[in-house]
Amino acid sequence: NQIKSDFFLKDPRLVFTLDLIADPKITKVIILSRKPEANTNSIRRHYGKRIFTNNPYPRKEWVSNHFNMKVGYMAEKNYYQAYEDYIEAIQNKFNTLKLSFEKILEKGEEIDKLESFVCAKVNRDLIN
Repeated sequence: NQIKSDFFLKDPRLVFTLDLIADPKITKVIILSRKPEANTNSIRRHYGKRIFTNNPYPRKEWVSNHFNMKVGYMAEKNYYQAYEDYIEAIQNKFNTLKLSFEKILEKGEEIDKLESFVCAKVNRDLIN
């Protein structure tokens, strides 16, 4: 079997299944962090304004029906704690690099770290 070395996936939900589908000997993981309020705003744009509230839809027990999943209430701090726990497990198992989204936009040291980690140059002109 030949392994494709230039393949990548970008999906924050992979944090929950990565250890089941990837080989730690050959997989590099880039963890991109954002300011908490930016994350929460993004999640609300995706799942609806009721996510992280205890304010379900009228006569329903769920706060979001994204992909017909009928998502129930979960406290924001519990959601982020679950992510942090999974990220810690990934960092303990895989070759990882954690970067700040906001610092990447500065086009400086974070990009240098990324280039070193992936052994390739990044076109900084594409970052905006």
